[in-house]
Amino acid sequence: MHKYTIPCIATACIFAFVLGAETTSAFTFTKNLIITDKEMTDSDWMGKKAIQNFLEQQGSILATTTATDTDGKNKSVAEIIKRVADDYVLNPMLFLVLAQKESGAIVESGTMTETISERLLGFGVCDSCTYADAQQYAGITSQLESAGYAFRNTYFARIDAYGQMNGWGPGITKPTSDGIEVTPENKATAALYIYNPWVGAYGGGDSRWGANSLFQKLWQEWNPATRYPNGTLIQVDNDVYLIQEGRKRLFTSRGALLANYDPNKIVVASEFIANKYKDGAAIAYPNYALLQVPSGGVYMYVNGTKRPIASKQVLYNLGFSVEEVIPITDNEASAMPQGTVIDQDLVAVGSALIQNNATGAVAAVDENGVRHDIWSKDILLNQYPYPTFTTKTNSEFNAYPVGDPLGFKDGTLVRDTDTKTIYVIANGKKRPFTGKKAFAKYGYSWENVIKEPSRILAVHPTGKTMPKP
Repeated sequence: MHKYTIPCIATACIFAFVLGAETTSAFTFTKNLIITDKEMTDSDWMGKKAIQNFLEQQGSILATTTATDTDGKNKSVAEIIKRVADDYVLNPMLFLVLAQKESGAIVESGTMTETISERLLGFGVCDSCTYADAQQYAGITSQLESAGYAFRNTYFARIDAYGQMNGWGPGITKPTSDGIEVTPENKATAALYIYNPWVGAYGGGDSRWGANSLFQKLWQEWNPATRYPNGTLIQVDNDVYLIQEGRKRLFTSRGALLANYDPNKIVVASEFIANKYKDGAAIAYPNYALLQVPSGGVYMYVNGTKRPIASKQVLYNLGFSVEEVIPITDNEASAMPQGTVIDQDLVAVGSALIQNNATGAVAAVDENGVRHDIWSKDILLNQYPYPTFTTKTNSEFNAYPVGDPLGFKDGTLVRDTDTKTIYVIANGKKRPFTGKKAFAKYGYSWENVIKEPSRILAVHPTGKTMPKP
């Protein structure tokens, strides 16, 4: 039998309220929408390794704790949390936040206590319950299993069937146990009030408890909206990814990474952060590599697409030989989007650099024949680490139609030497950081910051301030 009206026990709530009280003013509680339904039911939010890493990073005693699971096997707490999350299609972070809110088990807990080992999630502990009542749910595995079952098979099930449980349901107004009227906007919020019908100190409720206001505060702190911008290289264990268009693209060869990117600019990230991104197409080949299919056709790999080389003569005109091609299968080729045919020279590829022999000015010419002037050596080397130029006369150089100046690659870190502001380039815009602490929390290295005056950085319009991680 499960008990379903479960405000947190006094000792756990007092502990949870004191934790982080100094930052209360920075948090605004939205009582009617604690988290979204999608967030609560995203069981893929964290993998087992990400849960373990999170526990270790937070200094939790649970990082080194094992327990007997329902199959009789001894497992790590991270394994059990992941198993319960998958079984009941719930977010693993739900259990981590509940564990902190109810028993203080996550943040620098250090030592195992009876509250953590017996009443990890406060399940079975309620205003009218006796200690004996709660004992049937004692134990780490029992707490996780009981809570998972309750959210999925009781709270959600009854809301789906009857629109409410214990008077809590989407669109239904009801006062909490600390006297605040709430109208849940979704099932997840209603379920959290069924589990714990208190608002608590962070939302203007009873100052003794953290309750649901603490739940939301922790959720927001532990699940930051911050995402790395386009062009960022992140490393998770031994895998390196390029963040591009909101997806993470795995480098499947070291050559593909080293040919076009600086490995010194890789940011080490946790599996938890990496899991925020959906997988994009893997990067198996260096940009501008030549790929040959079994039929004999040759393509140039350009920014994730395969662009057919029109003929052997064009291949020779580009300065390549057939010995430089990489054999690939038809299946590998079919997985790549096809780009336009290359039937001229490097200008058609969008990689041509030209230099004015009269003035020394340098520019890049794109595949449409448009000239993009390069204002600084740093921009040149950022875009073309090993530049080679075609010399043009002054009249030839100026005959190209002029487009926007070339800027830094997405993901580049720059500092305005006039204003001292630090930016990251994202989608062609320079996005400022709120300060040095915010910059450091992203895991960026100061050694990778390129210093330029305002007049050079003006090539990039200013974008939104990067959110605090």
